[in-house]
Amino acid sequence: MIHIKKTHAPPHVERQLQTINRSPEWTAISADRTEVIRSYFDTHAPKKDLRTCFRTQQHDLCAYCMSKLPPLSAAIGFPLEHWLPLSVNKSKVFDYRNLLGVCDGGANSPHDKKGTLCCDAAKGNKQIRFDPQNKSHIKLLSYSKKGHISVGNDEYIRKNLLEKTTTERNNFVYGDLNLLILLGLQHFVMWRDINCILKLNGELDGEYQTKYDAYTNLVLGRKNTYTNCCSKFDRWDKKGKLTSATLKTAIDKIQTDMATETSLPEFVGVTLYFMEKKYRQLLAQGK
Repeated sequence: MIHIKKTHAPPHVERQLQTINRSPEWTAISADRTEVIRSYFDTHAPKKDLRTCFRTQQHDLCAYCMSKLPPLSAAIGFPLEHWLPLSVNKSKVFDYRNLLGVCDGGANSPHDKKGTLCCDAAKGNKQIRFDPQNKSHIKLLSYSKKGHISVGNDEYIRKNLLEKTTTERNNFVYGDLNLLILLGLQHFVMWRDINCILKLNGELDGEYQTKYDAYTNLVLGRKNTYTNCCSKFDRWDKKGKLTSATLKTAIDKIQTDMATETSLPEFVGVTLYFMEKKYRQLLAQGK
């Protein structure tokens, strides 16, 4: 993931959302009528305007997996995700800051191989703690050369889960989110969000390792991004340009693009991670 710096909605979009929120028809809907709420959102939300905003603020990338969002001209628009599910809090349904643009999670991909849905298609109505709009959450992420995304001390979390009974594991994976947070298990909860709810590492086996990828090939995409980084490092090395100064320039360019460009490459967060890691290594070596 990359940090999504959500600004306020454009005035014309904010006016539309406020008008809906204040309408007698909307206020009359009971908060426990989830399907009615969902239907009302689908038929009344200014989806075209929202998608235009999210494509710009999210750099054409899915808020969760960093894969490319389809163009606005696509026959089917990309899903609009409620970070806090509409089944949990009706007041957040038309809250601009609670909405994100996401990929289809493989729902429209060929299912002719073993795979799993991911992102919002896997999340459904589940509540998560991990928030791509929270910079401190993004800083917890790391990536492996095999394409795995981790949060905090991934090995420590998996080891602790493997030592638990099946019932205890299920209570962790499917347990009450607020209870887990109160127990001080925030890193565990975020690990759960990424692996068991958003499925950003595909389907896991009994050892909590990737059994098979998501239908959208997330693990493979991140692995290929790492390979491309290594190829770039090799080219710079052969030219005698693999230095901390070169890496700093490349990192600054990515960060500038994140602040100014409306479109970024897929898995750009992975590229930035390995660039920064290599930069620290070269700096430590005095290069």
